[in-house]
Amino acid sequence: MFSFDEILAARPAWPRQDEMLAILRHKPNVAYEPHGWRPRQFSPALKSAIEGRMQDRIMWGCDFPVLRYGKVISDWESEGYSEAVLRKVLSDNAKRHFGVAN
Repeated sequence: MFSFDEILAARPAWPRQDEMLAILRHKPNVAYEPHGWRPRQFSPALKSAIEGRMQDRIMWGCDFPVLRYGKVISDWESEGYSEAVLRKVLSDNAKRHFGVAN
């Protein structure tokens, strides 16, 4: 039988961004991957969550070829997140979620 131990919510959840953040706060087994938008388009609440308590549960996605990897990575870096948060969002969180060894 299939188990829903961990759920990955994808896409930006617009116009229900606040509701998605409420789910993340309430359900510790849900991770979030808001691909399809560049980081500058995220709501202030999502940006705050990425910097704060949700930094271990948010992971990067791109929508290549519509959004190019280099440009999206550059956008993440220009948002002012710390190196530790960027490392989690751009790599570590996905590795942990999908069980990939470092």
